[in-house]
Amino acid sequence: MTIYAVDCTHWLTEDAVADALPYLDDKRRSRIRRLRVPLKRAQYVAAGLLLTKMLGKNDVAPLLTYGENGKPYLADNPDTYFSITHSDKWVFLAVADCEIGIDAQMPRKVCPRLAARSTSPEELSWVKENTEPNFTRLWTMKEAYLKYTGTGLTVPIREVAISVPPTDGYDEENRCYWSLLSYEGIPLSVCSKEEMTNVCIKTMKSLP
Repeated sequence: MTIYAVDCTHWLTEDAVADALPYLDDKRRSRIRRLRVPLKRAQYVAAGLLLTKMLGKNDVAPLLTYGENGKPYLADNPDTYFSITHSDKWVFLAVADCEIGIDAQMPRKVCPRLAARSTSPEELSWVKENTEPNFTRLWTMKEAYLKYTGTGLTVPIREVAISVPPTDGYDEENRCYWSLLSYEGIPLSVCSKEEMTNVCIKTMKSLP
C-alpha cells in the first residue's frame, strides 16, 4: 500500500483553483464551484488532483463508480482500491490492491460529551488515560473502518468497536487489519482487508 500526501495550501487562491479544474471530473468541478471556505475547497481540489495523478491516465481524471452508500471505486480498474482523507493542510490518498479505508485527524482538545457519545465504556476509560492523543487515534480508527466497509455514517460511530489499546495487525472482532501511522504529527489510521507489510508514505511535490 502506498499513501500519497500533498499540502493543499497551494490551491487557496482563485487562480490556482482555476488552473486545476481541467484535470478534475465534472462532479468534482461542480462541487468545488459551490464551496466557499478556501481551505475546504483547496482540500477538495488537492484530493481530485491526487486521483488524477496517481489513478488517472494522461492527466485525465479517472472514471469513478459508487457503492450503495457512496464509497467510490475505479470503474475501469476494479482490482485497485483507494481511500481519501484530509486534515488541516494535508490531503492523503491511500492506494492498495484490496479494500481499504484511511482517516487522519489533527490532535485536538476533546469535548467530554462527544467522547462519551462516540465510545464504549471500555474505550472511554482508555481515552481518559491520555485524552487528546488517545481520542484522536480512536476516532481515526472508527472513521477508517466506516470507510473500509463503505457504510459511512449510516452506522453510528459509537457502534464501531475498537479493542484498546489499539495495535497494528489483525482485528479479530472486526475482521480487518490495522496500520497505525503518523505524518507531520497527524495520526493516520488505515483499515484493510489484507495485512499491509510495506506501507510507504510519499509526499507529492507536484500535481497536474
